[in-house]
Amino acid sequence: MFQHTLTTGMDTEKEPTYPKGALKFPKSERLSHATLISRLFEQGESVYAYPLRLTYRLAEVESVPAELLQGRFQYMVNVPKKRFKRAVHRVRLRRLMREAWRQSRVPLRDRFLAEKPGMVLHMGVVYVGTDMAGFEKIVSKTGKLIAHLENRLFASAAESKEQNRAEHEGD
Repeated sequence: MFQHTLTTGMDTEKEPTYPKGALKFPKSERLSHATLISRLFEQGESVYAYPLRLTYRLAEVESVPAELLQGRFQYMVNVPKKRFKRAVHRVRLRRLMREAWRQSRVPLRDRFLAEKPGMVLHMGVVYVGTDMAGFEKIVSKTGKLIAHLENRLFASAAESKEQNRAEHEGD
């Protein structure tokens, strides 16, 4: 089987290795429907790692209309025109943010799909900074966003399991 090594440009002791094709960003993982995007920003919760803000919405598969459901793990990027007037700057930041996400999402995606069957996760990242950030900064902030999101998504499940164990031990 082919292996691909993820390189972030930072000197680390050991880079993770993923199967070939794991780092692609397929259409099924892109959040593009206007209805789902409006629900995300109206009902979602946010996590910050300046200059990025991640808004996410966790929902039951049944609550999403079948014609809108393309995948259970979807993501979108936004760079506001209000902060960056020139299109070339907005496009560059969008590309950097998508690339950082593509390289960093694999553990979160795999864990979510394994541990939360029957759930859908929609995410949108908005660039809230006013200055152009470099790729290394965006990669590090994306990693922090993913860590915060993992804590929020999976910490509640771990806490409830511990509470259930404590209740059963007391019986």
